[in-house]
Amino acid sequence: GFAFLLAAFVGPTLVSKDLVHQAIPLYLARPLSRGEYVLGKLAALLVPLSAITWVPGLLLVGLQASLAESGWLAANLRVPWAIFVGSWVWILLLALLALALSAWIRWRPVATGMLFGIFLIGEATGRAIQAVLDTRWGLLLAFDDMVETIWADLFGGVSFLGRNVIDDPLPVAACWASLALLAFFALFVLDRKVRAVEVSR
Repeated sequence: GFAFLLAAFVGPTLVSKDLVHQAIPLYLARPLSRGEYVLGKLAALLVPLSAITWVPGLLLVGLQASLAESGWLAANLRVPWAIFVGSWVWILLLALLALALSAWIRWRPVATGMLFGIFLIGEATGRAIQAVLDTRWGLLLAFDDMVETIWADLFGGVSFLGRNVIDDPLPVAACWASLALLAFFALFVLDRKVRAVEVSR
């Protein structure tokens, strides 16, 4: 939740200001490629998002390992792996979407609202499709549910009070494919918007 809020309020400002002030041609006129520009902007999100996701998660695992009996970490190596990989799935999804919306919509409040809308409206639409058509495939529009499904799979199943966190989840492969498609679309938007444009008079 904190990672989503951070990406929603910081991400939309990273590229839009350069586009509004026509600074991208100046950046790219230097020995700096478009890929390096995007990676630099991504780093501005990846570092703080890491600081509130997998870094504290692995610190907790380290604390547990130091307090538990000898051999606990070796018997539970899946836990730090799941925390690290699952966190990066969420981080990259949020960062790419935030940058794509920043490049596509130059007004920050609208870009922030769009990021909220992608998750909130997507989930509502997915739930409606699930209820009306009696199919779980509507959840392909609920991106946070797909991330949760991947997390649960990485941990080998997650339950709360004896119940699965997600009832009747989508196949994990479908979740990976859907999120990869969304990330590809975000990269496509960045590729179209982040480019040096020469204005001839």
